[in-house]
Amino acid sequence: MLTAAVIIGVFVLIGQSVLLLILLKTVKQHFREQKILQEQMVYQLVHLREEWKDKQQI
Repeated sequence: MLTAAVIIGVFVLIGQSVLLLILLKTVKQHFREQKILQEQMVYQLVHLREEWKDKQQI
């Protein structure tokens, strides 16, 4: 009976560890995507600013 409880406990711990790893990977991917979006926005803003400067000179 005790060994069954220990085995179940080990499986529960392994399951929690796997879920935690999946969660961490998902969060890391989310931050990576946010960084890419932020870089794209900065690029677009710089590009718009350059266009605006060009139009002001005309």
